[in-house]
Amino acid sequence: MKKKSFLVIVAFVLFIANCKKDSTSISTPIDYTQITNIVYSEHVQPLLNQYCTSCHGSQSPAAGLQVNTWDNLIRGSRDGEALIPFDPNNSMMIEMLTKLSGGSHPSETGQGAPDSIETDFLVRWIREGAKNDAGNVPYENSVNRLYVCNQGAGMISVIDTDAKVVIRNIKLNELGYSSNPKPHDIAVEPNGEYWYVTLIGDGKVVKFDRNFQWVADVDFIAAGLLAMHPNKDLLYVGHTLSIPNVPQTIGVITRSTMTLQEISLPFSRPHAMVADHSGQNIFFASLVQSVLATIDTDMNPEEIADLFLINGPARTLVQMNISPDDQEIYISSQLEEQLLVFDSSDPSNLSLIDSVTVGQHPWHPKFTPDGTRVYVGNNISHTVSVVNTASRQELHHIGMGNGSDGLAEPHGLVICPGGDYVYVTNRNKNLPGEYTPRYDFGDNANAGTVVVINTMTNQIEKVIEIEQFPSGLAIYEE
Repeated sequence: MKKKSFLVIVAFVLFIANCKKDSTSISTPIDYTQITNIVYSEHVQPLLNQYCTSCHGSQSPAAGLQVNTWDNLIRGSRDGEALIPFDPNNSMMIEMLTKLSGGSHPSETGQGAPDSIETDFLVRWIREGAKNDAGNVPYENSVNRLYVCNQGAGMISVIDTDAKVVIRNIKLNELGYSSNPKPHDIAVEPNGEYWYVTLIGDGKVVKFDRNFQWVADVDFIAAGLLAMHPNKDLLYVGHTLSIPNVPQTIGVITRSTMTLQEISLPFSRPHAMVADHSGQNIFFASLVQSVLATIDTDMNPEEIADLFLINGPARTLVQMNISPDDQEIYISSQLEEQLLVFDSSDPSNLSLIDSVTVGQHPWHPKFTPDGTRVYVGNNISHTVSVVNTASRQELHHIGMGNGSDGLAEPHGLVICPGGDYVYVTNRNKNLPGEYTPRYDFGDNANAGTVVVINTMTNQIEKVIEIEQFPSGLAIYEE
């Protein structure tokens, strides 16, 4: 009996000791002010477990956001990213903690929220890259990307098109540009190694590499739209529509050296531009005159190969796109609410052959890769038109027309190389904004969006909220 009693006592003591040890390991607080080397699993995940996983755990997480692992956290919610590496101020996680109207999340649900020290620690973790235990930055090896200008915020947002979340914000003032550089349009090299952005406010064309590193820039007053030569070391640039009295020129940039040559044109306000797929011809159109020009890239670049006048009323030709077989050009005629169709089979003899009525102020038309459809955003109608290129008629009108679905003043538009998705930037700059952001942060009433449209269904699949006045965009996918 004594031996049995002794064993029972020993077992009980060991049980108490183990319980005490477990309790201590769980309740011992982390001093977040003393951490010099952040380890995700040791320092960040415990905070998320304490405050977030009850709603954003593995079982039917709120908003589709799981935060129980680093991989799930960076995947974001069904609406977009939870955080943006190196940019805590524009990361949803931090905005929900520091700016949410009505109180810090999740305190508005009656639960506890991180205190200021814990929040500052999360800010620091994101500012240092939001790395995992292995030191990896989210999406640092991403391949398929969408580059988007935030003209009103002076930054470029980069979206991973597989995950459809923002993976980086490039703030131009931190690179030495002005506080209001107004990034406007973007073009990407055919191999994706470099990309270019025009700055209206600073009068620059800037070159970056695929690792988001600044490479070079060149001066060009009121830099607007870009057209990439498909096989020569050339980039064409026009002038923006937002600044009056711009020079009657276009710029031709040698991309490898970032040197520029200006070419005078026999008409005012060159704006719309596109290169054919062979690179043989570059087409330009005037914003204020109904005139098009063709430059044969094998000729002296100072020579305009052909000039074409379009009879009829003032049209305000905003942008154009050429069919995959180079047989037709569609040009948006803002004032007429039409897409003008030109026969471009003979670039030296362009002819207007048809027109398609769309919405108010059509801007950036784009052909699908198979050439069967053209998509164009209608800036005033808050819609996207889908045109059948065989019948030259509008097939679909996407959007509710009031901006509430994210299509709020559509500006730029691109189609992915595979043809599966259309990406549309939306300025949402009118006061009050037509689109109401998901959360009120006090300063985001006019946040812009990138609307993702599935071309199989012509339905809006996702609305990605970004910063103020998104305008031009460009895509690269392998």
